[in-house]
Amino acid sequence: MTASRILENITRVALYAVVLLIPLFFLPFTAEILEFQKQYLLYFGVTIGLLSWIIRSFIERKFVFQRTPVDAPLLILWLLVL
Repeated sequence: MTASRILENITRVALYAVVLLIPLFFLPFTAEILEFQKQYLLYFGVTIGLLSWIIRSFIERKFVFQRTPVDAPLLILWLLVL
């Protein structure tokens, strides 16, 4: 298995794990039972997925951004928030 294939699998697994684990994830050492631990999991999973995607793109020397119909509303929301 090549390095880019391994990194692609890490990206996919990290993002799927975030989606599947957020409803089930709780940490016993936080005071807030619903918010912070889920945010930690989200940040950790997205960071792992993003880093593996960036490293794979550097290895392959190719960045691929897929356009979807959701891009425009998200961009408008992002601009409004800023």
